[in-house]
Amino acid sequence: MTRSSNRTRAAGKAGGPPKRAAAGASGTRPSPSGAGAARKAPSVAMLSLFLLPLGLVIWSSAFVGLYGLLSIGCAFGWDTMALGPASLLRWLLVALWLAHLVAIGALFLVCRRLVRGAGSRDPGAREIDVFLSRAALAATVVSLAVTIVNYAPILGLTICL
Repeated sequence: MTRSSNRTRAAGKAGGPPKRAAAGASGTRPSPSGAGAARKAPSVAMLSLFLLPLGLVIWSSAFVGLYGLLSIGCAFGWDTMALGPASLLRWLLVALWLAHLVAIGALFLVCRRLVRGAGSRDPGAREIDVFLSRAALAATVVSLAVTIVNYAPILGLTICL
């Protein structure tokens, strides 16, 4: 006899598979810990793991966006269209660069807040929470520095050759 037939026979003798609790009046399943239990907030470690690569994802978005915009702008001659003291293409590149710097700056503020909340307020904080929140902050600082250093040449160098 196979294992699955043994289970089937055992379930039949015991009156079949256990019945699930009926859905509530709103059609939702009751929570396993009792009625009205609130959903737990994600742990600091889980949030830090999400934030850890996010700065470099924003940096790579800037890389693709700036080089794509540069190629399109050069192809359509936006570098020859004067808009005040600079060309239209340079203004667009600077605007896209600044938008990415603002995004990484906001991420820095979130990570800094997470670091402060992980260790200082809770003396019994888990070491992994403190470590991962600090690692996320460090990765964000690196991505901010790299975004500034890599793309600052768009402010002064010749755009299209």
